[in-house]
Parts: sequence; structure tokens; C-alpha cells
Amino acid sequence: MTGHSTTAVVNARILTAAGLTEPRTVLIRGRHIVESGTPTTQFDAEGNTLLPGLIDAHLHAFRGVADLEDLTDCGITTGLDMGLWPVESISALRSAHGVTDIRSATIPAVGPESQAARQKGFPREGIVSTAQQGRTFVHQRIDDGADYVKIIAEATSPAGVSHEVAAAIVDESHKHDKQVVAHAVTVGAFHLALRAGVDFITHTPLDGILDEQSVFAMARDNITCIPTLAMMHHMARLPATDAGALPARDYMHAQRTVAAMHAAGVRILVGTDAHWVSDWASDSPADLRPGPSIYREMALLGCAGLTLTDVLCSATNLSAQAFRLEDRGSVAAAKRADLMVVSGDPTKDATAIRNVLALWIAGQRVR
Repeated sequence: MTGHSTTAVVNARILTAAGLTEPRTVLIRGRHIVESGTPTTQFDAEGNTLLPGLIDAHLHAFRGVADLEDLTDCGITTGLDMGLWPVESISALRSAHGVTDIRSATIPAVGPESQAARQKGFPREGIVSTAQQGRTFVHQRIDDGADYVKIIAEATSPAGVSHEVAAAIVDESHKHDKQVVAHAVTVGAFHLALRAGVDFITHTPLDGILDEQSVFAMARDNITCIPTLAMMHHMARLPATDAGALPARDYMHAQRTVAAMHAAGVRILVGTDAHWVSDWASDSPADLRPGPSIYREMALLGCAGLTLTDVLCSATNLSAQAFRLEDRGSVAAAKRADLMVVSGDPTKDATAIRNVLALWIAGQRVR
């Protein structure tokens, strides 16, 4: 640590699962929080709150560094990308400094007749029809440097990967210590993902409320949900003629499912599915753009029964724990100094999280 200056954040009330602490001092040296040192600079957080940088547990950085800059502006210091290609573009994002740290699944596994498979430019190696292809797919993702593996689950194949393919991908991923995230927007897709043994399910059913037995299984087996309620709300409003529209969809099914999960003790993370699509109409997708969309997601989780403190923990330490990001997610010595100071008390005022007064990413003050 020699050669690094030390910054003291003084009079800081720190976010914990129990609420805010009494005012205290936090020291930053180099990339980390440290226990002791002689400060050379100081930031006075009196009357405000110090908390870990936010983690968006589901996004797509299609615009590259521009997306990372927008995420940074909103205090999001870690972004978990759930599908991006080519691999070279991900490498460029990983090497960017002073902006949101990115992790990625790279290419997701999809069924041969899925919407993604018909998408122009979707990599052919992501289209998986057999269990052996599924195992090969996992090795390709490992070679690409994927941080976790993603599959697109549907109630039936070939629109989504089959149960046999999903189970093979999960088995091979776990052999190589990779977690598996499943996309599921219907009750049937949730059932397939649960049978396959995935670690995370992202999205929430729109065609029905997830049954009590499945909710119990998620809690029992420590399967984490990333509901992406902002995206589900958008999908529920799509016209029936839209290619992405489901035959049956009701946003309240998603909200009630999340409420049931929360009551059962399922770990719930804040993820937006934010991505920038140039031809989106200006009146509908604004809440889904990288960065500000996290505020919408937090508000919708609150409507599903999570407290403000629950939501903040879901966007910080719970996400870090779930994705095994052991170097971040809390304000503690030896942790990576991804920190933000916000105006007021975000455990009592939902708008406080929008007012970022100071932000550090890996110890570098970027705001």
C-alpha cells in the first residue's frame, strides 16, 4: 500500500442490514478500505449516508463504455451483464477504468427456434439442441472468460433449451465452478429452470403466479431471483402484435410472485435488464435505459413488499454474496473501495439514492 494517499470519509452513517450506524470514519487507501492510516484528504459526510456502490444484477451493455458511464453516474459500481457479444467488446469493457466494473455471461444458450436464434447476428454457437452441445457450450463460455453461464428457458423446446440441455449445462458449469443464470418469463420456464438446478432465475412470470411449491423450493435450495420488474412491467404492456409479447401476460402476476418469494425468504436481487435499443419509442422504454432504470426497479420491488433497507441490501451486499464477489458489497476493511455518499437517509427517503454526493470506484474518486 506504500505510495498511496489515504482518504478519510468522516461523520459517515453507514448502511447495514439493520439500518444506519452512528457516524464514524472510513479510510480509503489505494483500491481498498483500510483499518488505519493518516489521512491526506477528507470528505465530510455529516448528515448523509455512506453505502457500498450499487450492483445492477442484470443488464446488457450494448453501447459499450457509454453504458458504463451512464451506470457510473447513478452510483452503480458493478454491472452484471447477461448477454453480450462479440467477446472482444467485453474485453474492452473489462479494461475500462474509472467506470462501472463489468462481469458477463458472454453468449447465452438458446433453443433452435427461439426469438434470439432468429436474431440477426446472434452467434450460432449459442444455439444448443443436445446435451452434448450444451456441455461444449459451457467450455466455449469458459474459454471466452465468462463469469457465469446463462440459458434461455421456455416451458417447451425447441423455443427454449430442453430440460436435458439445461441440466447438462448446469452440470458441466458446476463441474467448473461456474454459476448458472436462467431467463424465465413464464411459470413453465421457471419449473424447467428449477428442475435443471440453476443458481439464479432472472425475470418473473407474467402468465401466472408462481406456485407455492416452487417458491418453497427456491428458498430451500437457495436459488436466487433477479425479478427485473421494470422489464416485466414493460413486457406486460407490449401490443399483442409485438414479437416479444407473450400470449398471456399480467404484470400483477410478477409482483405477487415477488411478494411470495420475499415472504418465503428467497434471496431477491436488484437487476434491471437495462439495455439501449436505438429504435425504442421515446415514450415507453425510458425507464429501461442503463443507469436510471435502477431507480424504477427499486421502486417496483418496494411495491412488492420489500422495505427500503431490503432493497438497498439487495442492490449491494446480497448481490455480492450471491455472485461470489467477495471483494465488494459492504463497507468493511479489506473490501474494494466501491463507495458512495448520498444525500440524507435512503432507508427513509426513496429519492435519496438519486442524490450522489461522492463516488469511489476501486478507491478512485470519480465524483
